[in-house]
Amino acid sequence: MSSLPIVWCYSYSSPPKPASSYILRLYAEHFTSDFTLLDQVSLTDVGEKERDNVLGILCTGGFAQSKVILGKEIMDLLPSLKVICTASTGVDHIDVEAASARGIRVGHTPGHFISDSVAEFAFGLLLASARFIIDADKVAKSSGITSLLLPVGHTARSAIRTCVLKLTNDHY
Repeated sequence: MSSLPIVWCYSYSSPPKPASSYILRLYAEHFTSDFTLLDQVSLTDVGEKERDNVLGILCTGGFAQSKVILGKEIMDLLPSLKVICTASTGVDHIDVEAASARGIRVGHTPGHFISDSVAEFAFGLLLASARFIIDADKVAKSSGITSLLLPVGHTARSAIRTCVLKLTNDHY
């Protein structure tokens, strides 16, 4: 193993789930010379020498649905740990008190940074549910239909324009 500092991707599942492709791409493009990213590796499979070199933990997801806590037991196995980061808005899955007692900083994504995207997704799910889009998708996929042609009238053109402008961050 390299002498670079290690960031361990912590997943509550067994076997560990992979980090998102976005995280892996960022690491590959920008950080390979700064630290080693341990992804899909259980802490029990990490040797003592490597555990001594783990400076950070990246919580890679799925904790909202679980009761798993990143607690003092894991922190005690990583004597050089300096930071725990999670992409979630909450930190319920991290024993913040235990981390603070050890001088470990905990980072997360405050709600105001992602509230628009969460609201948009929630609204999309509401529309999908009200218009039976998910059911239609299942029927289409089970029928072997690979695409649907939709009429593009005035309202549809307006909706498409709004989506394109929103996605490209242009103002309309």
